[in-house]
Amino acid sequence: MPADTNLDRAIYDLLSKQCPAMWLGFPIGVGTVYWVDTVGGLDTNVGTRPDLPFQSITHAIGQCVDDNNDYIMVLRATPASMAATETWPIDIDKVRIHIIGLPGSNNGFNGMYPKIASPGATSVFITGVTTAWDGSFSELAGLDLGAQAFPCVQMGDVEGFWVHDCWFGNKEKLGGVLPTYGIYNAGHAPKCRINHCKFLGSGGDADGGISVDGICSVAAAAAMHHTEIIDNIFQGCPNCGINLDWAIACVIKRNNIACDEDLQGAGITLDANSAGCLVSENRAAFGGAAMGANPYLDLAVNHWGDNWVGNALIYPA
Repeated sequence: MPADTNLDRAIYDLLSKQCPAMWLGFPIGVGTVYWVDTVGGLDTNVGTRPDLPFQSITHAIGQCVDDNNDYIMVLRATPASMAATETWPIDIDKVRIHIIGLPGSNNGFNGMYPKIASPGATSVFITGVTTAWDGSFSELAGLDLGAQAFPCVQMGDVEGFWVHDCWFGNKEKLGGVLPTYGIYNAGHAPKCRINHCKFLGSGGDADGGISVDGICSVAAAAAMHHTEIIDNIFQGCPNCGINLDWAIACVIKRNNIACDEDLQGAGITLDANSAGCLVSENRAAFGGAAMGANPYLDLAVNHWGDNWVGNALIYPA
């Protein structure tokens, strides 16, 4: 990498602030843009240039300012490069920041998304767990996540958290130790969004690692309120694709679920404390054949539109 100088650093920073849409592809009005390369970066770099990136996501988060709309662009990430240099779990302890992975051939297998796996018994990312409401109005996208015996992403009290275009549970990097959940919510999560993600279970997908649920929420007192779970894929999550308790007025729509086993509620389960959720246009399948057990289970009072098992309309048990 070229040496940093005060002159080229000043020029680059000026252009980034004056013309972000032209030079970096970001909308005008964003805060500071930081770059991370876990393979070739250094935390002593300036970090605001793609050719002088930071090494760790945690260090980049530490440079962000609350509510400043800062971006962290992850150029490359592999489990091997992050094992000893990252702080685990990665605590999104700022409000309104964006952590975006960029696809590329340097990310390892398939070169799809930067791959992040915690090296021990811990989640990859946490929000609102260490401090309530940290991570609110933040974004997580374009990453391939795995954890050992923990959820890939664990949510505490967090509002408006948006997770999209991520893969969860790809075990080719986990050494055989499986994550429990893709996303696990144990706090209040009003107005969050999870969309266009892929959850790979250890049962029905050869590369999958999730050993319990794709998405699970268990906390009391309306933990998920008006949260949206839309347009996701669940492949072979052994227990359940979407398993929610204390979900109030949530929207669960257009998800495709390949159930691991022919079990009642294996696709979507709304437990006894849920109410007022809208569940519509979801599709479930099992082994390419008609399922004997209903993959949709409502143990409370919610609103069910048209959902399918294969091509057949079905209403919840």
